[in-house]
Amino acid sequence: SLGSHKTMACLIDHCAEDSLFRCRDAAYAVTVGDDTSKIASALLYRLGVPVIAITDGDEDGISSEELLYPGSYLFRLAPGNDDQVGAEIARSCFSEGHCIKAELKIEDMAALVRAACGAKILWERRF
Repeated sequence: SLGSHKTMACLIDHCAEDSLFRCRDAAYAVTVGDDTSKIASALLYRLGVPVIAITDGDEDGISSEELLYPGSYLFRLAPGNDDQVGAEIARSCFSEGHCIKAELKIEDMAALVRAACGAKILWERRF
């Protein structure tokens, strides 16, 4: 299949502009932060890469557009919590760095993110 060569999962934590280069061939990416998630998901949409976005609503308002590739997840947390959950996911799932072998399917990674969010989650949306 077309996506079978996509064997990496990427973490994008407040460096959205890197996503176009580092995550070009990713199976999926986990993004941390409101503006980071908006920028990275729009860039990765064009490459056919779904994201798991961890946001808390304290965006700078650079864009009201939500452009997430089909299969993406958006987790909205109580204000001030996206960095904390992102750091937990970075430690537990991306200990090797920002790009790892995608041993988990996106649904399974989303379940880990959902568990890390715990009671901080306000809502979740699947695209």
